[in-house]
Amino acid sequence: MPTCLVAPPADGLGLGNQAIELVDMAGLVLDEFQKLSVRVTLSRRPSGLWAAKRAAISVARQNGKTPPWVAVVLAGLGLTGCRKQNWTAHEVKTAGEAFEFITELVMGCAEMRAEVKAVRRTNGQEAIVLKDGRKLQFIARSKAAGRGFSAERVVWDEAQILPPRTYAAALPIISSWPNSQQLFAGTAPDVEGDHAEVWRRLRHEVMTDPDGLTAWLGWCLNDITA
Repeated sequence: MPTCLVAPPADGLGLGNQAIELVDMAGLVLDEFQKLSVRVTLSRRPSGLWAAKRAAISVARQNGKTPPWVAVVLAGLGLTGCRKQNWTAHEVKTAGEAFEFITELVMGCAEMRAEVKAVRRTNGQEAIVLKDGRKLQFIARSKAAGRGFSAERVVWDEAQILPPRTYAAALPIISSWPNSQQLFAGTAPDVEGDHAEVWRRLRHEVMTDPDGLTAWLGWCLNDITA
């Protein structure tokens, strides 16, 4: 069970189970806590919009915070018609690892591979592009400086290292999409500093004044209490 679970109200007609089945077919088997994260994130309001405009996973290092968001972005490619998704990480190496892992899953699954138009491997422009124009691209925040983050869904991997200026520059562009969604994956910051401000502020807001649009799923000791 999570040490902390805050989930926006939803009507129960989400795509979580379908996403779990999709990635299972691609060879990614999720643990129960990861499945819970996917179900909460892909739940919807009666209007059909995502119940969670923002969703965060807080997990200790090397304990599986990435696979749930892999399932969600693959659902965006295979189930929901999400036009553009960006996977961002603090470092080039981490963004590259995510690109290679997700590409291997997509190209190893006949159903998903059949929809792929191109896999772009140019340094700094890594992306999976489908025949209908949908795209999942991978960005290193340390190189992008807030540029190029416009997308219907944005993953902030290594979210405990997300400088406020980078986030502030990207937020208005992301919010312009009518059914945008932001996914944060992080762990307790090692040290104090402004790089952790976005992560700490998000957690504080969820714990003290929930807005009904943000999900927080914590499996860290510091998430037991606000």
